[in-house]
Amino acid sequence: MWLWRNVPIVMDKYYGIPRREIAEKLSGIMKFVGIFNPDRSEILEALLTYATSTIDIVDCLLAARSSQERIVASFDKDMSRPNAVSEPL
Repeated sequence: MWLWRNVPIVMDKYYGIPRREIAEKLSGIMKFVGIFNPDRSEILEALLTYATSTIDIVDCLLAARSSQERIVASFDKDMSRPNAVSEPL
């Protein structure tokens, strides 16, 4: 999971690549037939949210992993924006 957390940050902050392009390229990699990741659907959902918002990739990944059974606790107010099932601390 570290790759999907760190690569967008480097691409955005260091190289200045637009979020939409980052999400598009990384989503393309995830859709390769030879790429296996048990969290594929969550990562793709997080990348979609990342591309269309100003929310940090880590928060997008947390929001994608949340569900009614798996509530995410966060100090970050951004967690209320991406439809995360969260419990503010």
